[in-house]
Amino acid sequence: MVTTGHHPADCAIAIGVGFILSSGDQGSDDDQAPAADTPTDPTADSADETAPAVADATETSDQPTETATSGSDDTATPTADDAADDATQTAPPITATPPPAPPASDEVSPPPADTGFVEDFSSNERNWSVGALETGETTTIEDGVFKVRWSGTGASYEVYSGQTYTDFAAELDCALIEGGDNVSCGIVFAEETGVGLYEFEVLNTLYRLNRQEGGNTPITLVSGDPGGMMQVGQTNQLRVVRRNNEIQLYLNDQLLTTMTDTMFVTGRVGISTNSYSETGAEIWLDNLRIEVLP
Repeated sequence: MVTTGHHPADCAIAIGVGFILSSGDQGSDDDQAPAADTPTDPTADSADETAPAVADATETSDQPTETATSGSDDTATPTADDAADDATQTAPPITATPPPAPPASDEVSPPPADTGFVEDFSSNERNWSVGALETGETTTIEDGVFKVRWSGTGASYEVYSGQTYTDFAAELDCALIEGGDNVSCGIVFAEETGVGLYEFEVLNTLYRLNRQEGGNTPITLVSGDPGGMMQVGQTNQLRVVRRNNEIQLYLNDQLLTTMTDTMFVTGRVGISTNSYSETGAEIWLDNLRIEVLP
């Protein structure tokens, strides 16, 4: 199953303040939620910095993805200058909405833990949420890529709800196509509806690890400058490794930071996108891989 928070998917997406939808054919198996309170600037470097908030994601009984989404009406829009000055950006809030009924017989069984999970978006057999959302987000699967387009500011996530993970490694390919320094992609993990989640978020000039408890505004646990490793318009690989509560964050095979946090121990894994631009943004996602670690 896929659970969405502001992003549709059969396996996946986003942190921010927004709302959740369930994926399926046009979101039939993902739960989508409206945005919550505005997120904070990705460039802030303190541990108590506020990040975009995400609403609780609702999981459907027979669908691989859940989605959560944040609205764009009340979100502060950061600029490249703001990032340079370590200004604080706020993302929109997320609200859960009831998921549509799942399809009768075409759902996909979750893969065994020992084989790992792989989504290359060659088709939409896992029922990621696709289509235009009221929050200003439009998602499509084209040419083997999950494409997310924002008409303004907003944040969303979608998680693979067929399995929860404690010790794992997750990878995601991401290209920031439009939005300049004011757009991001990320990996969500340890997500549990109504409890909270973590989000590894990467912009062109900033990376950070956000933690969100319930529907509260996320806080930033650690942040830094990727040092030019994030290539706008090109494919970048994000990777999270978690073992015994130690979290390692990688960008393009380079270790960014290692830290320990025990607030959320286990949960679902997925993907996220955030737009801090009032003029919109476009993000392409591909090759989500999740491996259980011994």
